[in-house]
Amino acid sequence: MVTEQLISKNSGLHLLNDPYKKDDSVLEMRKAFNNKDNLKAIEYAEKILANDYVNLRAHTICAMAYKLVGNEEKAKFHKYVSDGIISSIVYPIGGKDPETALTVISVDEEYVILQVLGLKPGKQELLKLNGHYYDLCQVIYPGTNIQLSVYFCIDAPYNWLQTYNRNGITR
Repeated sequence: MVTEQLISKNSGLHLLNDPYKKDDSVLEMRKAFNNKDNLKAIEYAEKILANDYVNLRAHTICAMAYKLVGNEEKAKFHKYVSDGIISSIVYPIGGKDPETALTVISVDEEYVILQVLGLKPGKQELLKLNGHYYDLCQVIYPGTNIQLSVYFCIDAPYNWLQTYNRNGITR
């Protein structure tokens, strides 16, 4: 899969980046894209990818924005990467219980995955089971009242945060 070609998510190497960081570039990228300023959205997304090359949201924005500005080659590349990241998280279909939890490397990935699956996030709960950490997200399938539970394994970002806090590093 694409993410395996980029880096093994279980290697922990990606987690040199703060998975909880609130980066103004992400907010500005989303704002620019929502305002149909595709070139500015691309600029922010590429800046994010320079430091966090498996950032699912940035690849997704790049895929859509490059397509809208007519750069099919770059749009296809970023769609290929984002599809690969999504596939590495979602398939085989899981998330119905802790044993099949979807493994993510950032909380933001949870929300992108829910968006891709067409699910509206609701209540979120942190669980520790059998030595692993999970976000249990209660979601609603739009247009219905069907409520589902989706489990995300968040060992990587949770462990990063614990190491970060244990070392007394200030943000």
